[in-house]
Amino acid sequence: MESEHYQVRNLVRTGRVWRGCFARLRDDAPHVINAENVEREIDLDAGDRILEKAFFLYYEDKDILVFMMSRSVGYLTRFAIYWSRMLDSTYVDFPVVMDQERLKEIMEGGVREISFTYARTPGSPAHRPKWDQRAMDMLEPVHGAVGKFSLRAPRGMPLGGRIMDMINWASKGGDVQSARVRVIDDADPIDLFLAPIKVRIEVRLNGRYPDERAAIEALQEIYSQHAHRLPERPRL
Repeated sequence: MESEHYQVRNLVRTGRVWRGCFARLRDDAPHVINAENVEREIDLDAGDRILEKAFFLYYEDKDILVFMMSRSVGYLTRFAIYWSRMLDSTYVDFPVVMDQERLKEIMEGGVREISFTYARTPGSPAHRPKWDQRAMDMLEPVHGAVGKFSLRAPRGMPLGGRIMDMINWASKGGDVQSARVRVIDDADPIDLFLAPIKVRIEVRLNGRYPDERAAIEALQEIYSQHAHRLPERPRL
């Protein structure tokens, strides 16, 4: 991908939980500096590559991916592109989970306005919310790729009906590229994509290398601690 080589390594399924690592294989060899501050090349044999890893867990029953973000390996967009290539260009996306506690705060504030920008993608799911499908249908006849949509309540009144379903849908990402809401008592819009659940971890080293078992255990602990903040998997 973009002249870089990637692998998913050590993929194991235990019950309904998958674990593994997303790895970047580098052809370029960085230099090292010894204790005397002398720089030298890393000796690599023909065909050798530098391996950089980011670990992950996937919980089937909750449809939740716990992913170790690594600037040197790549983020969720690159991980999605990898699986799309593996699945014969099937559209793959890993939308960031919105904090349910933050969503509850938004709803308690009374939603005055919601606006979002969406993109029509070739591999989008067939079973969309009705309002989303109508929006996509408007784009297709004119060969449109991106559209903007806005709903606003009468002055001093909150939006009602199925607004919570719409906010949940917009906050999950996918076709939605940006989504904002305004509440009754707040003049500034709230960006739904600015409250993902992120936790900083420290991974124990095995010698000079990250210990895979320690990394997986750290991800498991994070999931357990924050499970109450995650949305329930939609019933099909």
